[in-house]
Amino acid sequence: MKILCRLSLVVAAISCGQLAIANNTNLELQIEAICHVAALNTSATNYDNYEKQLLQLASGKVTSEDRGTVFAAIAEIYGHSMENFSEKTVYYSKAALNERISILKSCDLYLLSGNAMEATGRREIGVISSMAFSNSAKLYVQGLDFALEHLQTNKMVPPPSVGKFDVEPTDPQYQNVVRLHEEQVTARNKILEQNQLINFRDEFKRRLLLLYSLKVPSMPSLDKIVSDAIGDDGRSEKILGLLKLEIPQVK
Repeated sequence: MKILCRLSLVVAAISCGQLAIANNTNLELQIEAICHVAALNTSATNYDNYEKQLLQLASGKVTSEDRGTVFAAIAEIYGHSMENFSEKTVYYSKAALNERISILKSCDLYLLSGNAMEATGRREIGVISSMAFSNSAKLYVQGLDFALEHLQTNKMVPPPSVGKFDVEPTDPQYQNVVRLHEEQVTARNKILEQNQLINFRDEFKRRLLLLYSLKVPSMPSLDKIVSDAIGDDGRSEKILGLLKLEIPQVK
């Protein structure tokens, strides 16, 4: 209840343009409030204002994680109208990717920026410009490369359950229960993350398959796309093998 009240206060302050009122709350709450207002008011004319408010939060002495969170939030706001703000969506996605953000958020941003690049070249159904094709395909390849770098399994597994934390601090076994609970949470989160990475891996492949099914004035080869995106080392060979094996249409 307290968190909801604080969020309402911050939302009210932002809606009135009084961001200073929000400075007493933590960064995540402020970002959440601005994004909440942006989601309710989807007029593209307000995006510049949301961008400025969020950038204020990234100024001064903030951590790389904080900057990444702010940049990702701006990218996602502009992503609501990516056909009009594809450059801003990609710019802030890349800015966030250069900071310390979570593995799953990074995958999200590769997908978002690739989709934004696609939007720039869509003129009619089933057709895309050569430049938009190349730029979006490279981002999907980079995302696939990133997901594979952190993927440690090929199969999804059910996450383990986490035991109830119902021991009083005065109990002699309290510290042992706390340690066991933390280990269970860590193990569960790790498996959930790996399951999500499998989803991202498959989604990047699906996006590439869809791209290569479109009509492109001058379609570059997959080899060139991968080479331009991540270079010509062992990683590129792995991705080429994976894509050509599982997506026979891609040559």
